[in-house]
Amino acid sequence: VTVLPYLSVALQYAFGISLLVLLPLALIKKVRIVSVFGLGITAMLSGLHMWLISFLAVYSYWGVVGSLIGLAMGGVGVIPLAFIAAAFNGDWSITGDLAYNLGYTLGLFAITAWIASKLDGMVNG
Repeated sequence: VTVLPYLSVALQYAFGISLLVLLPLALIKKVRIVSVFGLGITAMLSGLHMWLISFLAVYSYWGVVGSLIGLAMGGVGVIPLAFIAAAFNGDWSITGDLAYNLGYTLGLFAITAWIASKLDGMVNG
């Protein structure tokens, strides 16, 4: 997949912007919505990155059959299958990398949801 290196670079830039610009913007009530949208986009980029890494891990360990099984599980099945495939093959560095990426992605979604909960009806009211 030739998209992965470009997505990795985009995610690095998005992380830097999120850390240096969007999180401080979340402290200002009037522009908090901008922070929520920006962090949401970064979280989605992170999720796509996680999915691509997982898909490639499953494909490299279990081939087309494993990838099709993961896709048949609603598309997101490749993520848990990547953990299983890497662990069964004893590739603990990939397992750790997947765990780090999953924690980063879920943490980013959680932070975005928490900041969005602090909007105090600015969107609907």
